[in-house]
Order: sequence, then structure tokens, then C-alpha cells
Amino acid sequence: MPRIALPNQPISPQLVLWKLTEEEFEGGSQWARFFPKRHTNDLPLLRQKEHVAVILATQTLLGHPHWHIRHNEEGKPSLVPSEAPGTEAPRTWASFGVSHHTSKEGITWAVVGIWENDTTGGLDLVDTQDLRIPRVAPRIMSAKECVEFVGLESWVWASKEAMFKGHGPKLDFRKDLSIHAIHELEGTIQGAVKGSPWHGGALRTDPELLLVWSRPFPD
Repeated sequence: MPRIALPNQPISPQLVLWKLTEEEFEGGSQWARFFPKRHTNDLPLLRQKEHVAVILATQTLLGHPHWHIRHNEEGKPSLVPSEAPGTEAPRTWASFGVSHHTSKEGITWAVVGIWENDTTGGLDLVDTQDLRIPRVAPRIMSAKECVEFVGLESWVWASKEAMFKGHGPKLDFRKDLSIHAIHELEGTIQGAVKGSPWHGGALRTDPELLLVWSRPFPD
């Protein structure tokens, strides 16, 4: 099964990482019903694969197909339960996060997460070898961060993306989002969103892939 076991599964959020196979994509012709507000037939092939990977990860996370995903005007996803005959009232979820990535080799990955107890969460999956990172870093990192986190720009990028996804959209990456400490071995990150403390968890899911998520504190 292409669900990738995480070496350290957090208590919150609940996470599922998925590596899409060609067989799964070819058999996913009914996936459009999980995105009722999107014109899925018009999406490029790469985007279609990302959507299918998200569906398979979400279905594994929830354990049933009675849900769909909607996006607000800013593109933030929400997980909407649907009624199923003969079942209890559908459960609602406080916060839902999605990230996906397609490697240079054409491998599509997706990760989804659910935060409980009204926690505001976000997550991001980033290629640490992405050639855009050194070029973009000065635009998303403060001068102080550029000095303190040399060689860890991908961690800062993923962390700020997770912050933005959880607390955006009206946030400036350099002014409103800050990273205070990165502990690679522990897989923890400390920062702030407009001055309010933010805590992140992190792990490498592949030699080149880094997953970062908002972490309730204490864990």
C-alpha cells in the first residue's frame, strides 16, 4: 500500500502521507465527486494526479468515503462530511490541511492532516533540493533569519508555508511570520505569527522531502 509510514506519528494532527502509483491514478476516474466545486476535467494531468493522491490519503485518514473537499475564496481547503445511510451523524473537523509535491522523477506525493480541539493548523511538504529556495529565501526570510538559518532555508520556507496555510491569507512572510529556533534532530520548530507563539513539528519523509506541520503545545 502506498501509504508511507511516518517514523514519528504525532498525536495531533493526525497525518497520512501518500505516494501515488500509476495504477491508482488510472483507477481513480470517480474522484471528481470529492471536489464538487472544481472543474476537474479541465485540470492539467499533474494537477489531476495531485488531487487523486489527496483523495486516497484523506480516505485512509478518515476510514470512509463520506466527505468532500471545498476551498474558500483564498483557496484554503475544508473537509465537509456527508450523510451516509444507516450511519451516525457525520463528524465535523476543526482544521484540515493539505500539501502535495511532484518530484523531478514525476512521483506525486500528498499529505493530509486533521487537528482536533479547535486547533488552527497548517502543513507543508517541500523538496529540500528545490532550486527556487535560495532565490526565494531573501523574499520570505528576515535579515536576521537569513543569518541564523544558513543551510536551513527549506525548513524556514516549509514552516512559513504551514503558518500561512493555517493563519492566512493576509500575512506578510517577512514581517508577520518569524522563526526563532529550528531543532533538526528533535524535529521541532519555534516561531511566531504576528507575535503569537507558533510551534511546529517536522520530519523527513524521503531523503529530499521535508514535512512540517503546526503542532499544538504542549504536544
